Amino acid sequence: MQDLLDVLPAQQRGKNMPFTELVTACPGGQMQPLEELERVLLSRGMPLGELRSNAADTAAVMLSCGSGLSACVIALALDLVGARRERWALYDGSWCEWGCRHDTPIMQTSEDGEEVPAP
Repeated sequence: MQDLLDVLPAQQRGKNMPFTELVTACPGGQMQPLEELERVLLSRGMPLGELRSNAADTAAVMLSCGSGLSACVIALALDLVGARRERWALYDGSWCEWGCRHDTPIMQTSEDGEEVPAP
């Protein structure tokens, strides 16, 4: 199974993880210590045990955001806490690329909760 982890605002689809929880305050923002990275990732539902596993049937995660930058912070955090590289992928084109394509569907949720094509 592959999850989509999106760092877009919470009202967007998918699981949400603000990258700001993974870095220290600016100026001079740096990645949080490993223990804090792991705590934040787990608290947001990241299946770290499966992402570290050698088993073939474990979870995979795809990271996406608006421009690709924010998702890169989460990719770095996953790498730092030992998630296996073959268990996660970064869609660096993210919404900027996807939203500009004319041949891919863009869906939205209607007021009654149905998924419908965006105008």
